[in-house]
Amino acid sequence: MITKDYLNTISNDEKRALIKKLQSSLYFKSENIPEDSLYTRIHDKILPLMDKEYLEKYSLHIDCSIQESKIVKNMYHELIIYSKHAKKFILPFAIYIKKSDTVEDSYIVNELEFNGEKQTYTCDKPDEDYEDGEVKRYSITYEFDLKQGLNSIKYQSNSVVDIKDEEYAHRVSIPTKHYSAEIAWDNDDYRIEGYGFALDNKSIISKNYNKMCKIEVDDWLLPGEGCIFTINKR
Repeated sequence: MITKDYLNTISNDEKRALIKKLQSSLYFKSENIPEDSLYTRIHDKILPLMDKEYLEKYSLHIDCSIQESKIVKNMYHELIIYSKHAKKFILPFAIYIKKSDTVEDSYIVNELEFNGEKQTYTCDKPDEDYEDGEVKRYSITYEFDLKQGLNSIKYQSNSVVDIKDEEYAHRVSIPTKHYSAEIAWDNDDYRIEGYGFALDNKSIISKNYNKMCKIEVDDWLLPGEGCIFTINKR
């Protein structure tokens, strides 16, 4: 019998190996676990996230100005990130924009505030190494010195895209406990609809107001999950 005293004498790596051996006997007839199994996917990709930092909250507000030939979005991000230890953490800022022959697109990150200290960063040129015939990618990364416990990150970004670029998708990059994204617009000739995507779709709440749409997820999101807003002419 495995006792608590025994578990206290072995390393974390040995505990993980023991758990894997027990689970393989529970879910499989032999100890040879198929590489393409769901278990392998969860064990290799999801379980390691439990030892890393996560977002206690991600809140996104978008003011969307729909003009004759272009769409201007001012985006306000607020993140509360938890870290078990003081460490360096790299957070990417990125957006994908449809290429246009008529509109000079742009993406800027500015007014960044980390734990109360303000700094300014810009991203005014698309990535030269990103290869896609229809889409540009603007991206920058910023390294934060996280303290142990909760950390606050706030930043404002804005983008200019062609009027035909009618979708905006937002995904979290690390596990997120509470998530909300809302978009408000100023043109009565258009409507915007929002959709959330997550492992548990029952946790997604969609709300529509007068020229505002909001998506809330009061449960865990995994990296790659989030929401998408679509802009449609009435």
